[in-house]
Amino acid sequence: MKGEKYQYIASCEREGGIFCYVLEESGQLSFRHSLKADRPMYLAADAGRMYALLREPFAGIEESGLVVYQTAKDGKLTKIWGPISTKGKVACHLAVDSGQVFCVNYISGNVVRMPDRIVTHHGSSVHGTRQTGPHTHFVTVTFDGYVLVTDLGLDQIFTYTKDLDLAAVASVPKGNGPRHLAFSRDKGRVYCLNELSSSISAFRYDAGKLTACGEYSTLPEDFHGESTAAAIKVYGNFVYVSNRGHDSITVYEERDGKLIWKNCYPSGGICPRDFKVEERVLIVANEISDEVTVLNRMTGQVVQKIKVSSPVCVI
Repeated sequence: MKGEKYQYIASCEREGGIFCYVLEESGQLSFRHSLKADRPMYLAADAGRMYALLREPFAGIEESGLVVYQTAKDGKLTKIWGPISTKGKVACHLAVDSGQVFCVNYISGNVVRMPDRIVTHHGSSVHGTRQTGPHTHFVTVTFDGYVLVTDLGLDQIFTYTKDLDLAAVASVPKGNGPRHLAFSRDKGRVYCLNELSSSISAFRYDAGKLTACGEYSTLPEDFHGESTAAAIKVYGNFVYVSNRGHDSITVYEERDGKLIWKNCYPSGGICPRDFKVEERVLIVANEISDEVTVLNRMTGQVVQKIKVSSPVCVI
């Protein structure tokens, strides 16, 4: 058990749950444990605990729930408490900071500091079906103590204090649909992955304020089909993005404050909703094809495929 790298995968099915694997030296995953949970949407780990968002765990109530588990040394999860309401519909992302939980509810368009500090967004943007109202999609607590929230429905990124008092607002081009954020290695830039436009909006970051400094496509120039961007991760000086539709992983290198296109390789399945970057491999959750694919990080070569129903999150 010593030194084992545990990987947790959320299976968003009513009979799904959270699956624990170990990443072996070979680059392959070995199964360890599983835990039943009703449609887990996203996971976060903090101080020996696992936090999980469940899509709709309450009978007769259209609200999502938060569950907390204790993580044992062998990777096994034991429920401590929950679920408790996230105060909204379809909770899709969360962040944990020293035990304090922040989450966003996509349908309700709000951000919540659990258990009951709620800020609801208002407005719309230009997309006729995806942006008719607010859709909060991502939340993170920054290294300098701010809370950043993307709103796909409003084409905006909100900066809050930890008390959820508004500190600043930044915008992406209309119709982009901001989904997830990632900080550059030096913390001087924020990369906003835009779901609807399959693009990255780059911002300079300073004490909660975002200043636009570049736009980058996540798709090859010769691709003209339908695709939406899903997840973005930074590893060293490389930035990785998953594309659903094109079903690929795009790789950039950070160089002199800009992103340089390096590679784009197949995700190894259909609809790569999330992925995790390790030293030698990527672990990709291909939601529609019901499989987790392990890829060589440098070449994109498939190392392993594992059947998991509706995998939506890997941590």
